[in-house]
Parts: sequence; C-alpha cells; structure tokens
Amino acid sequence: MRRGAFTLIEMIAAVAMIGATINLVVPLCNMIFVEMPKAHRTFNAHSQVVNVLDALARDMDSATDLPDRIGQTAASINLILIRTPGGDVAYRLDEGKITRAQLDAAGREVGRPSIWHAPGAKIKWGYWRMGGRISAIEVGTCIEVTIDGHKTRKFINSHVFFLKAGGAAGGGK
Repeated sequence: MRRGAFTLIEMIAAVAMIGATINLVVPLCNMIFVEMPKAHRTFNAHSQVVNVLDALARDMDSATDLPDRIGQTAASINLILIRTPGGDVAYRLDEGKITRAQLDAAGREVGRPSIWHAPGAKIKWGYWRMGGRISAIEVGTCIEVTIDGHKTRKFINSHVFFLKAGGAAGGGK
C-alpha cells in the first residue's frame, strides 16, 4: 500500500514539536536582544564610575588641602574641591555626568575638563570634618537598573579618601 500523506497523529506531533521549539527559542532571543545589551550598559556605567574613582584617588594622593571654598566656588554635595601641588581641582556631579576641572585662584574652570558619562550611575559624596575642616571625602556609588519594572541597585560601593595629617591624602575602599 502506497502512502501519500501524513496521518492526523503525525501532524499533531509536528505542531507540538514546533510549539515546544518556539517556547525554547523566544526566551533565548529575549536574553540576546534585551538582557545582554542592558547588562552591557550597566557594566559600561560601572566602568565609568571606576574611572572617576581612580582619578579622584590620584588627586587625593597628592592633595594638600580640602578647602571649603576656592575663590567664588564653594564645596557642596555636588562639588568636591581639592588643592594639589599641581593646582586646584573640582569634581562636579550632574545627572549621569561627572566633570573634573582645573581651577584658577578665583575658582573658575581653566583648560579642558575631563568628563565621564555614566547613565544610571548614582554617586553621592559627603565630607568628614575634624576641627571644623574637611578631613575626608566619602563617596557612595551604585548603578540603578530596571528589572521587571522595578529599580534595583547593582555594584553598590562606598569609598573614603582621607587627607593625611601632613597634608597629603590617601585613598581607601
């Protein structure tokens, strides 16, 4: 007997296998096209934060003072002022952007600033005071990501950079 077509059972089995294959492939595609780029952006933002902390550590290693004010520019929750033998330096926080600039004696930016873009990065710094003077800078960092509609923090860190008694600062993590 010659067979020219598929039976109903064979057709149902083929449709079921196609459905099972699709159920396995769709999450894989979601991971490739959605989750991996999101993880890449998170890692890039973290890399930018690490670069900022490295630059801050270098400046603090040679710091001679952490002044409250340089000319008309005052230290604040968005602005760190560091006096080094090579000149005064300011770190400014803006949403998703950190700027490092050299300052003149009046507190104005001179030269070309270094700018780090870190979307999703949350950086918060505060000052430790001893005897009315700033003696250390505490920097808290994290990367905010949205997972399933909820904000989550990744790479949560805290760093403290001390001004040494002799005038030079030292970094700590």
